[in-house]
Amino acid sequence: MYYHHHVNAAAKAVVDESISIVPPTLPEVYAAIKKIKSGKSPGVCQVYPEYLHYAGPEAMRLLVELFAQVWESEIVPDDWCQGIIVPI
Repeated sequence: MYYHHHVNAAAKAVVDESISIVPPTLPEVYAAIKKIKSGKSPGVCQVYPEYLHYAGPEAMRLLVELFAQVWESEIVPDDWCQGIIVPI
């Protein structure tokens, strides 16, 4: 019953044209990573924020590819549901 209610709500939802539906771009990923505060504990993946801050262009390109794949497949890795995701 709970699931059925949400399916009906989704069917009645109005599209918000101001929200982009394209995968995140390289500049957006860079901007989101800059927002992550240093000195925080790593998440379930054991990646410290500083690792991302000092990752090079190749790492950023790989992150963009990963995010695009998740975006297009609409399948979020289980581990991502166990931490905080920074909106981009």
